Amino acid sequence: MHYLVWGYYGFDNLGDELMLGVIAARIRERDPGATVSVRCLEAPDIRGIDPFPVEQMIAGRSPLMLIPYMLRIMKKLMEIDVLVIGGGTLFLDKGRHNASMLVLAVICQAARLFGKRIVIIGAGIDTLALGINRLYLKLILSASWYACFRDDHSYNIARSLGTRTQIQRGSDILFDPSFMGRFDTSHLGTHDRVVLSFSDHFRTWHSPERREQLSARIRTLLGTVRERFPGKQIILCAFQQRYGEQDLEYLRSIMTGLPGKDPASEKSVELLVPRSDKDIQDLFGNAAFVIGMRFHALVLSAIFGRPFLGIDIETKIRELCKDFSMPSIGIDEFLARGIDAEDLDRLMSSDPSREHLDRQCRLTAANFSWLEHA
Repeated sequence: MHYLVWGYYGFDNLGDELMLGVIAARIRERDPGATVSVRCLEAPDIRGIDPFPVEQMIAGRSPLMLIPYMLRIMKKLMEIDVLVIGGGTLFLDKGRHNASMLVLAVICQAARLFGKRIVIIGAGIDTLALGINRLYLKLILSASWYACFRDDHSYNIARSLGTRTQIQRGSDILFDPSFMGRFDTSHLGTHDRVVLSFSDHFRTWHSPERREQLSARIRTLLGTVRERFPGKQIILCAFQQRYGEQDLEYLRSIMTGLPGKDPASEKSVELLVPRSDKDIQDLFGNAAFVIGMRFHALVLSAIFGRPFLGIDIETKIRELCKDFSMPSIGIDEFLARGIDAEDLDRLMSSDPSREHLDRQCRLTAANFSWLEHA
């Protein structure tokens, strides 16, 4: 069979590329002869994936390109058997009209008319403030045969829309045993690193003043961590480089603006872009704790059993922290007061339990149960 995976792929985002690898592997595990295409900007560095780089047609180009873009997607839909809307928070609006959800709603309705099966897996739904975006989500769900959501918030919203779609509660795709089995999570590690994962959130959502506030709070947090844990290496972990929020560029600007820099303090802070399984094992396996705005930085912390604190820029952060009984702080509160030494001490004394991780592993099976009937 021929599968088209639709998500945020080929944008140089570590979490999304890891999810794509799991999706492709699980499909082929059940269907060894499968062709797995992926809608993307650039071809992901994943073996055996057939890239469909249709996003190059519209990225940064005239809205008139939307017509040939949609025609090319319709042609692709005729070639496939299953449309897999896979992983990530595609359903969000931040109080604005979400044109991407409109496009996906049209594509899903067309795929259903063409007799294709549509499944949604490992997905998240952020707060949808506008009724029109909730309508798009309802259209997407109504066209789908099966939908699996990774947290209670998303699952409850999907259920409230009243479609006939089979809706399941799952978990994030990276909690799949096939992914977790790639790492030695039983290794005790040195725990000599503090991992901080931030994104240039307000670059995307257009608030220069709040962006400056965020940068200042991150620099203050770096100083607090250095003072409270002088023997630990601080790792600024970038999950996305060239597109979107461009973590690498942003974190580099944070480092160049650190107050009171001296050779000792410069050596205590390192900027890292994890790419390989070894990078992930070394970083998260040896972390004393993790603080992050990046959802998959927190997922990887949970997989390695390391304490984490989420900075809640979207509901997915709060929901993940709730699932593991780990602390979270809203972005407004973080901007107002930051994170102090007492918060860090409380974080160091907590650990995500194995029971919580086992539950996520059981729930993730729902992401791929549809393959038994595909």
